[in-house]
Amino acid sequence: MKKYCLLFIIYLYSTTVIAAEHSGESLIQTLCASCHTAAGQPRIAPPVFAVIKRVKQQYPDREDFISQIAQWVNEPTAEQALMPCAIEKFGIMPKLNYKEQDVRTIAAYWYDSDVASPGKHGSKQGKQGASGSNGCRQ
Repeated sequence: MKKYCLLFIIYLYSTTVIAAEHSGESLIQTLCASCHTAAGQPRIAPPVFAVIKRVKQQYPDREDFISQIAQWVNEPTAEQALMPCAIEKFGIMPKLNYKEQDVRTIAAYWYDSDVASPGKHGSKQGKQGASGSNGCRQ
């Protein structure tokens, strides 16, 4: 009997994790992908891999990362920006009226995903002296 209970608990957990992943993916496509590219040349906002990398550098703890993303999407300001070069290039992200739980689901998915930077993109982004006085590429 214990064996069946354990198997049932594992099954419930795995289906919940899978559902959360799909939910995060679909929310990203619906809410984020029109501005933030997953790969390729950024058009109107920094690419997803760069955002994830930068926020993880400053907020390596999962809950802190999720909270920072939620706070930023709720109230983006230049003073709070972690990517000043992106602000210079694209401007400040507009305030979006997304549900906080949706943003937290996306942030959790981003934190848990294995989004690697494609090629050399972002390798010097944000480092002082890369190009220009503020570290931004020209």
